Amino acid sequence: MIILNNNESENTEYKIYSNNIKKFETFLFELLDNKEECDEIKKSNKLFVFISNILSVLRYLKIEPVCFPIGFIYLQRIKEKGCEILLKDIKLLLIISMLEAIKMYDDYGIFNIEYSKFVKTDIKIINLTEAYFLKKISFELYVKFEEYDDFIKKLI
Repeated sequence: MIILNNNESENTEYKIYSNNIKKFETFLFELLDNKEECDEIKKSNKLFVFISNILSVLRYLKIEPVCFPIGFIYLQRIKEKGCEILLKDIKLLLIISMLEAIKMYDDYGIFNIEYSKFVKTDIKIINLTEAYFLKKISFELYVKFEEYDDFIKKLI
């Protein structure tokens, strides 16, 4: 039995996510309401690159790896609440869902102003979208282990 120290464990999880970005991308496409937009964006690989960049930012900031899939669970929740998700909104929603996961599940967290610089998004947009996002998911940020485990098994 190999016992990984925290740093090795985090790197292993990030490698697993990196190797499965295509599956995370497919998950996002399934959330979109306008399926016609999907074909064009799939060909361009832009969403794949964006997800890779978000993962790189989280890794660079030394964010707990668990935050990455939890951000996707939050996106699933907003969809289940009846919100229409369009391609033009998916990147911003992904940015916000990751921010909320960091605030909820990372030991150190991050301030919106810091995060906005890393994801190159105006702080006003971050703040407004965050308020909208939290209201739409009824501030339900807790993710049960079973929900997390089911999501990971389905995706990876």
